[in-house]
Amino acid sequence: MINSEIKSFLAALAAILMWSVMALLTVKLPTVPPFFLTGSTLLLGGLISLPKARAWSWNSRFILVGAGAVFLYQFLLFIALRSSPPIECNLINYLWPLLIVLLAPIFDRQVHLRSVHILGGLMGFTGAVIAIYNQSGSISLVVSPAG
Repeated sequence: MINSEIKSFLAALAAILMWSVMALLTVKLPTVPPFFLTGSTLLLGGLISLPKARAWSWNSRFILVGAGAVFLYQFLLFIALRSSPPIECNLINYLWPLLIVLLAPIFDRQVHLRSVHILGGLMGFTGAVIAIYNQSGSISLVVSPAG
């Protein structure tokens, strides 16, 4: 029998693997409709978590809002990956941890932003802007050697 630490590690590894290939598969499967991709990925995630369903606390409002938000997020992400450059789109997609830090005081009055949080957020957004412009060729901050 596999102990719980190894099970947790394997579950995390599987989640990272699935998340990392999502953009690649979305771009490589242009004929599959975004609505089907969204439904199938959420169905797969739901089926994987189904054995733990009895341990959940069911608040119907929370489930409806959460499921709707996740569905809308995934659906819009699949559409964005198809209609814009995938690297830039994925880079913008991965700015959500910055938004969690910067928007936390709006939802939790006990959280206070310090100057380091704001500075870190600005640095993250600035890095994303530089990387996106660098990818598109508009701005290049790399200095090429003369000669």
